[in-house]
Amino acid sequence: MKILLRGFFKFRVHGSENLPQEGPIVLVSNHVSYMDPIVVGVAVSRPLRYMAKEELFGGFSGRVLKALGAFPVKRAGMDKMAIRKALKLLSEGDALLVFPEGTRGNGVKLGQVKDGVGMIICKSNVPAIPVVISGTEKALPRGSRWPKRCLIEVRFGSLIHAGCKSDICRKREKYNVVTKEIMSVMEKMVEESSRTAIMGVH
Repeated sequence: MKILLRGFFKFRVHGSENLPQEGPIVLVSNHVSYMDPIVVGVAVSRPLRYMAKEELFGGFSGRVLKALGAFPVKRAGMDKMAIRKALKLLSEGDALLVFPEGTRGNGVKLGQVKDGVGMIICKSNVPAIPVVISGTEKALPRGSRWPKRCLIEVRFGSLIHAGCKSDICRKREKYNVVTKEIMSVMEKMVEESSRTAIMGVH
């Protein structure tokens, strides 16, 4: 898969030195295309587990997703079973990829997020890495069946030790604060990615 993707697309990775090669980690990424999990998997040199909407787990596509390390999540409300699965994987030292927007965005601005990612980080007390993907929204836009050749970039931010915010009493408030902390960093990364694309600097 790595050879195929790198051979077909112009593929660039920034900040890979920020990625721990072992131990539990939560990668928090924007979401602009169905290609995103595969692209991040290619950019990371260790196995990834990630959540995907449960509607995709029927038939052949479900078998492919499971082979790629995915497990289902319900998008409506807080899926406690998926959260427990994520926490179990992190307790076993896995790298977990999450898309807090829950659905594909436009690649220019982050969409609304829920506090599930903050809950996972607080309950597991593991560090997080913000991830920003650009180009996949052009490579496989909504409604397309076949990918187009273009530049795809993956940017990894610095490690964030959000912690469990022990100074905050209410759990929901903790989760919200941690989520906002990470999304704030990602918003700056998305803006920087957009600026460099406009200027033609990579």
